[in-house]
Amino acid sequence: MNYVWKINGLESESGKDGKPEVVKRAHWGCYVKDGDISAEIFSICDLKEPDETNFIDYENLTELQVLNWVWESGVDKDSVEQSLYDQILNKKSPPIINSAPPWLS
Repeated sequence: MNYVWKINGLESESGKDGKPEVVKRAHWGCYVKDGDISAEIFSICDLKEPDETNFIDYENLTELQVLNWVWESGVDKDSVEQSLYDQILNKKSPPIINSAPPWLS
């Protein structure tokens, strides 16, 4: 399956006293489609404080760089993709559950 990761928004702290603007939080999403069935997850991630040695100015950020920060800050890429995969499987073939007949309730 082809998982599509997106950054939908950024929250940053504006530069003060000559300091650069720093991204503090990223709004992310992941989407997958299998035929006519799709699944998606959206969330927000607080990002780790930037390292001064590899700091990137706000205007030079790329979506891939911010996604890497999201994953480095605790969003488990494999778990998110597994969850989406499970959602697709459950939509294709809903799990069977044991239920008491209504006349026994």
